Amino acid sequence: MSGPSASVLVFEPLGPAELDAFQAMLTALGSKRTGDRFWVRDALVLGDSPGEASEAEERPFSAFVGRFPGETYDSEQIDFILRVFGRPAHVIDLVAFAGDPRDHRILGELCRRTTERLGGVVDFLGALRLPLAERTALTERGLVEDPDGGDFGDAAFMGAWLAHPSFHMIK
Repeated sequence: MSGPSASVLVFEPLGPAELDAFQAMLTALGSKRTGDRFWVRDALVLGDSPGEASEAEERPFSAFVGRFPGETYDSEQIDFILRVFGRPAHVIDLVAFAGDPRDHRILGELCRRTTERLGGVVDFLGALRLPLAERTALTERGLVEDPDGGDFGDAAFMGAWLAHPSFHMIK
C-alpha cells in the first residue's frame, strides 16, 4: 500500500549547511537510512512516551531534494507557483510508504518541520477536499488554493492543519 506524499517548495538556495541540517533532522527522527529512504520512529514525531517506541513502530519514508521545477510540475502549475509565491530554488519531495493515519500525521509533521527549518511552502500535490466552511476558515489560517485543484500552506498553516479534526495528507 502506498501512502501520502507532499512537496516543500524552498525559495532560498540550499547550500551544504542547509542540506546537512535537513539530513540531520531526518536522521534524528529515525533509526536508519538507506539512500533516500529513512525510517521514522513514530513516538519521536507524534509525542508518544519514549517507552512506546519499538522496532515495529518505525515507519518508512523517503526524501528527494531537487531543483524546481523538476519533473513534478506541468506548465500551468509552474505558472501558478511563480505568480503566487515566486521562483522556488529547490523542491523537497517527502513520501510515506504506507497509508496508516500515523503516516499521514508523520508526513504532516515532516512538512511542518521542514518549512520551519528551511522556509518555503508545502505543496499538498492536490486539493484537501474540505467542506466550504472549513476551507474558508483554513484559508484565513494561510491555506492557498490553486484554482486548478492544488493546495499550498506555510509552516504556520501546517501547525493549524495538524491540529484540525479533519487533518489528512493527500495520497
